[in-house]
Amino acid sequence: MASIAVIGSGISGASCARLLRDNGHSVVIYESKPRTGGLVACTEEEGNLFHRVGGHVFNSHDPRVSRWFWSLFDREAEFIFARRNAAIYIGESFIGYPIENHLYQLPKDQVSKIIPELLEVAREKKNLGNTQNFYDFLLSTFGQTLCEEYFFPYNTKIWNADLREMPMSWLAGKLPMPDLASILHANVFRADEQSMVHSTFFYPRTGGSQFIIDKIISDIEVKFEKCSSIVLGERTLVNGCRYDSVVYTGDIRDLNSIIELTELKTLSASHFPSNGTTTVLCSCDSNPYSWVYIPSIKIRSHRMIMTGNFSPSNNSVALGNGRISCTVEFVGRCTEAEVSEALSMLPFNPKAISLNYESNSYVIQASNTRSEIDKIREGLRARNVWLCGRFAEWEYYNMDAAIASAMHVADEVCARVGND
Repeated sequence: MASIAVIGSGISGASCARLLRDNGHSVVIYESKPRTGGLVACTEEEGNLFHRVGGHVFNSHDPRVSRWFWSLFDREAEFIFARRNAAIYIGESFIGYPIENHLYQLPKDQVSKIIPELLEVAREKKNLGNTQNFYDFLLSTFGQTLCEEYFFPYNTKIWNADLREMPMSWLAGKLPMPDLASILHANVFRADEQSMVHSTFFYPRTGGSQFIIDKIISDIEVKFEKCSSIVLGERTLVNGCRYDSVVYTGDIRDLNSIIELTELKTLSASHFPSNGTTTVLCSCDSNPYSWVYIPSIKIRSHRMIMTGNFSPSNNSVALGNGRISCTVEFVGRCTEAEVSEALSMLPFNPKAISLNYESNSYVIQASNTRSEIDKIREGLRARNVWLCGRFAEWEYYNMDAAIASAMHVADEVCARVGND
């Protein structure tokens, strides 16, 4: 049995800790914040569940991830199954998501531009593989009108970056890849999109994503202290305690200050930009949606997540009939005045209950980010320290991808130290 320290208790750290524990190892989690959960942490505010960074649901197209996840939970008793009902708020209208599958809901003058552009895109499809950045990918996939109406403004808002500087290597496997045939089929038959991972999803009956974290690490020791020092050696010291291996799920930009390693000497925070988010728990008018995208550059917020529709337990009785809870997301730090102005422009009459600012939520890659991470990863792995998770690996993982990363890392650690 090996002794292993896991730094961080978000979904990556929690999953890796559980996997290692179930393989017979002694595991201790270090968490710098006063609660577990990382980006998926939840609290209760005035009787309403608050996803403090966005909103988190589970589904996966990876059979191994699904098997492992459901081995820990009672799907029928502990979760609610839902079909995504997402929309895009454009003007005063709600257009179905994804927008290309709901062209019939757009004004006729726009559709008359979009159709020839999609036909041109189809003719030029052979050149799609040559696109080097996100901007060109969107333009060569959806055409000018759809990009100007939705894809450019929305993605510029959430990434807060020049889309021309975002490399396609980073976004592979994370983007919709529709073709003209699928778009025509969806619009003619009004068919629901079913290929995206969250076209259907599961959500805990109580507790939201905090319930998931709490159950995964229910019998694993958590030390609520910041990892301030990792000393490499035959056995690694974490804050003075000895371990055979370490799994680091914290921010890779912090490693220079806590660990001595040649490969980290050139690590610069400027090479790894990220965005923070302001998340506002609100009450709002009842509506049928799972979440609503807000592309308008006139409105600071980019998304409303109707968490009150995920489970009745997310809503306080005090909200009364006709109101549910939701979270409203903003990129960057927002003042109360900025939040108030944005809420006044959003649908469903949202009223703020609580606010949380998370300084780091979205990672942003450059063309050489992965090669830099790989160099650091190899240097650490040779010394029994593994990187795992969104901010350690600098990958934009959702929940199921984070679990997949944890499974891969746990496999490597077990191969190195053995299983009991």
